[in-house]
Amino acid sequence: VLSIQFVLQWNWSFYAAVVAGLVIAALVAGLVEATIIRRFSRAPRLILAVVTIALAQVLVGVAQIVPLYWKGATTNRFEVPFEARFEVFPVIFDASHVLALAVVPVVLLALVAFLRFSPYGMAIRAAAENGDRARLMGIPVPRLSTIVWTIAGVLSALAVLLRVCIT
Repeated sequence: VLSIQFVLQWNWSFYAAVVAGLVIAALVAGLVEATIIRRFSRAPRLILAVVTIALAQVLVGVAQIVPLYWKGATTNRFEVPFEARFEVFPVIFDASHVLALAVVPVVLLALVAFLRFSPYGMAIRAAAENGDRARLMGIPVPRLSTIVWTIAGVLSALAVLLRVCIT
């Protein structure tokens, strides 16, 4: 949401706003995990699920309030800064669709490579399989939780940005 406001209200470049938005999303997700979620690490999974749902509702509320901070309506749209267009009858794809078609597979492959081949990715998979066993093996499960939440925050922000461009 901040990326959109950076472009529409402060006339930032599209790419700088997207990078800033993804960095802010990573910081917010890491902060939420470290300050709130981590307190519930030993709680039953149902309680953690309820806390996560409540956090999601609070963050959606914040996302609704952020545009109100910048008063004054704008007629500008959050658009992709390049031109592209092709048709697969009867569907017409424009630049925002092309951006999504290019970004999503790259991000998916990067995530698969990270989880499959990196030491942190393997540790995340081990902790997801059995957190207690991973702790006993010396895997820093709280740090991994922060990494997972940070990745999830970046992916959700990226999804919002790609979706906003399309509509």
